[in-house]
Amino acid sequence: MLTKGENYFCITIWKVWCSRNDWMHNGKQYDVNEEVWWSRNYVDEIRRVGCSKEMGVATDGRSGEEVGDSWRPLDHGMLKINCNFRVDKRRKRIGFGIIVRDDGGRVLMCWAQGCEVNYNMDSAKAMAVYKGIIVGRDMGLVNHVVETDSATVIKQIVKGGNSEASYSGILDAIQILVSDARNVIFLHVSTKANRVALTLVNEALSITDVAVWKEDVPMCNRALVEGEQRS
Repeated sequence: MLTKGENYFCITIWKVWCSRNDWMHNGKQYDVNEEVWWSRNYVDEIRRVGCSKEMGVATDGRSGEEVGDSWRPLDHGMLKINCNFRVDKRRKRIGFGIIVRDDGGRVLMCWAQGCEVNYNMDSAKAMAVYKGIIVGRDMGLVNHVVETDSATVIKQIVKGGNSEASYSGILDAIQILVSDARNVIFLHVSTKANRVALTLVNEALSITDVAVWKEDVPMCNRALVEGEQRS
């Protein structure tokens, strides 16, 4: 088991090497201080949640309780985007819900979209993450974590996509977005930790376009968000 300092060193070397390759092949320039900052935050977040190598979820020593049973803010000024979806087969509609919060749990934005799209379940899971990244990009965010309760999608994104998946096109689009973004981490959390985004989904199914709440939440979410801020 590596020490915390050794983890910092290894991840920093890896990040600098990736940035070096990006500079050589694509001409992208990076700030070394930001690379080190990203590496430290990455290690801190992974150690904090104790993510397992296989599932991205583990325990934090509380009698086997799954980390992610409740939403938790991040450290070091990082922002968190939670995204979710729901398919209404009877009405042939799909809803997407996204919430962006800072390290103190303060809501920066809630976003909901309802539309008539014939996605299968796996594609809808991937599309929810894609839309979460788009929201973060449009807000101009850097240094943030994208969370969802779909372990399969997170694993595919971290692996760099899957050409055999039915939603490979969405995974490819995510990889393109991530290549243009900086300091984005993807994590799998439990359904309970992602429930605010799910309640936004229910709101989304009642609308026909996009609804946005800046630094505010719809009434249906208010009590839940305030409860998570206190926890």
